[in-house]
Amino acid sequence: MQLLQNIDACKQTIAAMQEKDSPGQSPSTTRAPKNHATASGVEPTPNVQPLQGGFTVQSLQDQASALKRKAWANSTTSTYRTHMKTYLDFCDHISVPPLPATSKTLQLYATYLAKVKCFKFCSIQQYLNIIPHMHKLCDLSDPIPEDYQLKYLLMGIKRELGTAQFPVDSITPSHLLRMRSFLDFSSVEDSGFWCACLIAFYGLLRPGTIAITGPFEASKHVRRVDLMPCSWGYLLCLRHTKTIQFRERELNVILPQVTGEMCPASALQAYLHLTRGADLFGPLLLSGKGSVFTYSIFRQKLHSILVQAGIDDSNIKGHSFRRGGATWLSRIGVPVDQIKAIGYWSSDAVLRYIDPHFSSLLDTMVLFGKSLPNAK
Repeated sequence: MQLLQNIDACKQTIAAMQEKDSPGQSPSTTRAPKNHATASGVEPTPNVQPLQGGFTVQSLQDQASALKRKAWANSTTSTYRTHMKTYLDFCDHISVPPLPATSKTLQLYATYLAKVKCFKFCSIQQYLNIIPHMHKLCDLSDPIPEDYQLKYLLMGIKRELGTAQFPVDSITPSHLLRMRSFLDFSSVEDSGFWCACLIAFYGLLRPGTIAITGPFEASKHVRRVDLMPCSWGYLLCLRHTKTIQFRERELNVILPQVTGEMCPASALQAYLHLTRGADLFGPLLLSGKGSVFTYSIFRQKLHSILVQAGIDDSNIKGHSFRRGGATWLSRIGVPVDQIKAIGYWSSDAVLRYIDPHFSSLLDTMVLFGKSLPNAK
């Protein structure tokens, strides 16, 4: 069910509850569609007759609804759908109307998220954020900003739970080499998986940028033709990422020819040979004869290979490649500004991706100690 359909269902539920609460109310008090008076009487709207240009009011309404459904990215819509379902299920469980939300309902919901669902404080804030969206989409005022009791409660939850966030583990070069030893490079799927790993590590990318989620869309997903051979290796052009959603620019990933087993250009060359004859305007990565290499396949493959390699994968996620690449660049002495440029960070958020290396910190503190003056 689409997000807006959930909102419509929510509005219908509220209307039904209001009618139930007012049994003596005449059905005629329910607001009817607005009518336009004409010389010949009353004509209902929307106008179903074609207007100038060949469109009707109904067709415009249908197109407006379709455009609204494109407002959020698929991942955002999926997240909001989960948050909305959690809130609606909670309201249904305690038999209260979800909209408009009362201060008591909001406080009970926040407590439920903290004590029953055992969410982190940041997750509680995210789950509460769907409630203003639901109100605004139903032309209701946002109840949260003016609710001091909710704010007071959240301060208590924050103090009890804390705000510490534990980042994912970094993928390191040693991890990649151990993973590589368990791959069969005569397999299209294994070869494609290895290419995805190296592209993500070199480009400081989330693997979901390369592997496909949902049906293939040539307008935004990585195509075979987006990989351009160069004298020094390959250049991969990305037209759609988590931070590039409106075709405002392109992201170029440099994949150089280097010596060693972790050469992305050599891996891509071998993969392209295995999949020769594939559609240039089809997906870059395949998992078999014409089948798309999806992000779901990538995650399953990653988990399987990590287990075989004896690597604890409990805290290794898609972001581990982005974090690992940034950390390795920092470790070999690349300036932060250059890391930001490679990973297309527009803020200092890059600093959260770089793990401090203990040995370099130790060397710094030894140097610090040696620089101190001795007593005469």
